[in-house]
Amino acid sequence: MMAVLVEDATYAMPPFPCWFSGREDVVAFVSQFKLVLRHVVTSAGGQVGIAWYILHRGRGAYLPAAMEVLELEGDRVRAITAFADSEALYPRFGLPEELVA
Repeated sequence: MMAVLVEDATYAMPPFPCWFSGREDVVAFVSQFKLVLRHVVTSAGGQVGIAWYILHRGRGAYLPAAMEVLELEGDRVRAITAFADSEALYPRFGLPEELVA
């Protein structure tokens, strides 16, 4: 992840007060979560979006977890804005309600 972020990258998760600045702090925050995830690349407002799905072992499927919108600088990521509890948005983006485990 270090290689894809610019040095002064930011990570925000509105409306929560989570905000991280600097590649090292962003990577430290993101890497603390030990989850089994899958993702689907999409677009949001003309920017790259990533729809994250988390494994729900009881259902044997990956369920919507969060949507991230990336602000790019060339081929690297300048900012990540994450929208937690965004599963209601997935159908609007044409994303599946779950992924097969």
